[in-house]
Amino acid sequence: MDTVEAHRRLWPLTVSRPIAELRTGIWRIREKWAFHFPTIPMSWLTVGYLADFFPLTPAKGSIMYIGGGVLPSAELLQDMRQLSIGESLWADNYPVAFHSPRLYNRVEEVREAASSRPNPYKYPLIIRELTDIFNLNRTAIEADIAAIRQQRRSAVITDKHTAIYAADNIFIEEGAVIKSAVLNAETGAIYIGKNAVVGEGSLIRGAFALCEGAHLNMGAIIRGDTTVGNHCKAGGEISNSVLTGYSNKAHEGFLGNSVIGEYCNLGAGTTASNMKNTMGNINLWNYASSQFAPSERRFGGLFLGDYSFTGIGTAFNTATVGGPAMNLFDAGLPPKFIPPFSWGTPARLQTYRFDEFIKTAARMKASKGQAWTTADVSLWENIFRQAADYQIKSV
Repeated sequence: MDTVEAHRRLWPLTVSRPIAELRTGIWRIREKWAFHFPTIPMSWLTVGYLADFFPLTPAKGSIMYIGGGVLPSAELLQDMRQLSIGESLWADNYPVAFHSPRLYNRVEEVREAASSRPNPYKYPLIIRELTDIFNLNRTAIEADIAAIRQQRRSAVITDKHTAIYAADNIFIEEGAVIKSAVLNAETGAIYIGKNAVVGEGSLIRGAFALCEGAHLNMGAIIRGDTTVGNHCKAGGEISNSVLTGYSNKAHEGFLGNSVIGEYCNLGAGTTASNMKNTMGNINLWNYASSQFAPSERRFGGLFLGDYSFTGIGTAFNTATVGGPAMNLFDAGLPPKFIPPFSWGTPARLQTYRFDEFIKTAARMKASKGQAWTTADVSLWENIFRQAADYQIKSV
């Protein structure tokens, strides 16, 4: 379940999805829970404008509500199973889990019911802020690989020109192709997904996840704690970042401590700074408060919503929040907050015409073998309205 405030704090990554559809580690949060409860139907209780696209499935009997950003662990699973009907677990003001006697259709109703018998709970594995997505990524990769090992065994790397360190800490799915690469799992587990491709000369340090159908281009440098989501293309240098899925960061350029949404394309040479010259803590745009908010983090790169595009040589300042539906080109540093549906150069941004955005988005989706549907149009029309307060009003 998503509260409005928790959901808004994770924009632009959650503009187009519930929190549970964020990826950290190998799987999306929902997929992690589905592994632990394979026979129990799951659905979403999310913010109003997404409810039609991610519906709540009717159910009878008791229901277990889980906070959208909560990652599973053995400890939490045991504690959840011990919850009596009507009891809940709360981490500060965040609802971790609530064993409800019935189905509720509104988050406010769930919170009110859950607060009647709360149990204070110290739980660190919650995606509350954008930086949590990559800060928890190593833990999530290790946990997901451990779960996968319960179901099946790793395939064998047969390429004699690939150098392997700590082979027992590497899991390869069937159909993966690895050529003349270096896989160093001494520093963390490595996962290569089904039909994924590791190009010649790739240097990989764990923890790392290359998800189903994703490609590492030749000579890619992966510096650890990184996830390249399903059907992404990745190249250049990447460190402690998450590409959600269906996106391209295929060329040279550095990406560190960053999170990229779906169906994005970063032009050749696109680079994002991940540390201030002063080495001080970053300030990050917060949609919930509509202002820059100080953090306790020194590292933060690029946070990019779905269907965002950059031209060749684009450079981003430390801790830049952009999109969704951003189309940026030409030289110069753009602002550290790039509003949704922005189009143009760093010096001259204007609102992206919605009909032109639709054309570009459809082409991008088609390039990944996916169909642009009437449901997509409806969803993004809704998002366009939701993001109106943040859009550029004049040139």
